[in-house]
Amino acid sequence: MLKDIAVAAGIANLCLAYVLFTYQQLFSPYAMLAILILPVLSLLLFLFSDTLGKKPLYLVLVISFVLIISLLSLAYIHVAPNTYLNVARVFLLVTLASSISLLFVYFVGKVHASRFGFGILYALLLIILGSALAYILMYGFSNIQWNGVDELAANYYSAYLALHGVNPYTSSMQPIYNARHVFPTVLLNGSYEDFYAYPALSFLAYVPFVAIGIGSYSFMPFIALLIFFVISAAAILYIYSGRNLNLFIPLSIWLIACYSLAGVSNVFIVSIFVVLAYIFAKRSFLSGIFLGIAASVTQLAWFALPFFYIMTFNKKRGLSMQVFGTVVSFLLINAVFIILSPSAFISNTFGILSTHSLVFFGQNIAQFFYAFYPVSQAYLSILSITVLLFSMLVYYLYPKSARLLIALAPIFIFFLSWRNISIYGLTYIPLLLAVYYGKEGKDEVDRIKDKRYIVYGILLIIVIFSIFAVYSHNAYAANNLISINKVYPIIGVSSYGYYLNGFIANVTNNAEQNETVSFYIISRNPNNEAYVLGSLLPQLAAGSTRNYTVNFSLPLVDNKTRIFIFAFSKDYITSNVIVLSQLK
Repeated sequence: MLKDIAVAAGIANLCLAYVLFTYQQLFSPYAMLAILILPVLSLLLFLFSDTLGKKPLYLVLVISFVLIISLLSLAYIHVAPNTYLNVARVFLLVTLASSISLLFVYFVGKVHASRFGFGILYALLLIILGSALAYILMYGFSNIQWNGVDELAANYYSAYLALHGVNPYTSSMQPIYNARHVFPTVLLNGSYEDFYAYPALSFLAYVPFVAIGIGSYSFMPFIALLIFFVISAAAILYIYSGRNLNLFIPLSIWLIACYSLAGVSNVFIVSIFVVLAYIFAKRSFLSGIFLGIAASVTQLAWFALPFFYIMTFNKKRGLSMQVFGTVVSFLLINAVFIILSPSAFISNTFGILSTHSLVFFGQNIAQFFYAFYPVSQAYLSILSITVLLFSMLVYYLYPKSARLLIALAPIFIFFLSWRNISIYGLTYIPLLLAVYYGKEGKDEVDRIKDKRYIVYGILLIIVIFSIFAVYSHNAYAANNLISINKVYPIIGVSSYGYYLNGFIANVTNNAEQNETVSFYIISRNPNNEAYVLGSLLPQLAAGSTRNYTVNFSLPLVDNKTRIFIFAFSKDYITSNVIVLSQLK
């Protein structure tokens, strides 16, 4: 039971990191660092759950966990003191939806045991009720109609294009973004990511909804698809665990996180197939097919592939068939689009892994670096690749002790990357539970018995990259390609009080070439954000300084209003903060 509580606490830590790490934290390096401690505690709880209670280290971990939760709760209350009622309502609905889902898992287990019964009817009813409650949860407390995110909009639009004989990989996604008023991902060159950037199954899954004429991609079909895959994954885990009731503890936390943080359904479609790939690991070709299906949905699945292959290699059987199954299923699903436009398909789907995009929100160390301690663009890529290779080596040498790394490594690669949002890590939690509660891996033997080498390796990476961070920051500051020298807010007065009508930013370009400068603005009290693309502004000539007038309207500003301004180009990111302390 203590082991199950440790795993549940680790998942809770991850979910709290996702919930608390919003763009608001960019105003506080201390809050950001405190929240980044949560996934570190999760990693410790996961890796050492099997020996919980045997060493005093875990008493320290539990005390630290309680203290961090308390501090974060106080920080949250300070940020949003008037949200108690809505928070209570949301948690009530989340609890109801999760309870219904868990009852569905119970009935699935009953049906599986008896092979037949009225449990199927009950399950269908619970799916409907769970979907309705999830819908209320996601949309019931917002005064603004949610139009989806760019990935979801592109999924639906690509399905529409495919049904009409148009190749989505050679088409612009801008029409659907304009129609739905969705902000796509911003690129460092001052433009939008308007191409389709995901494998084919990511939109083929939506073809049935588009084919029957459903026009709103942000309505129940998305919720129904999400609930279907989330509950399916839960049901499979429950059956695979031998209907272990202890699984309900971490499973309920995962379900709550799914209902609270869901953004797109593709990440949950991936979760069910990576779980199936693990469950059927002894059937190498079938496992490879499931991996190929997952890899055809989103690039998130790609990070798990090397760990599956290492697991199969350690068992000394079936690696070639597993790889063959992955390649065959991936090519079959994507073949038409690869044949029609090989260069577009490859550049679009693999280009998303590069550093040309920019995300100013999410739970990753990149947020801290480019807000408070900027480093070169290559730093995070090298760090992520190093940790990925180190995790693969540890998983190879310690197949028994470190078997949870098959799910943990991708999660923590996302935390070290530049583009980790609140749904990425949730994808691998079902796989984590399958590894933890399943029978696979119980008979594996570590190649090295002494675990201290893992600790030595982690410490070595921390030391090297701490030194590298200082060097990278100094190199970044020495170049100083773009700098915001001064920001002048444009304040107006109305009968209701002060309002912001934009600002003037004095920017210098010290580079040897012209730069296209874009702005991203985040405000607090009131909360708002906006992009101003460089394509809409004059270029900044080499070795010159100019004033940019940026429109950013905010009503009812006061002395507590703070505005975070990022100026960025393809070579550089810099920031500045406005505090409207001069208002009386």
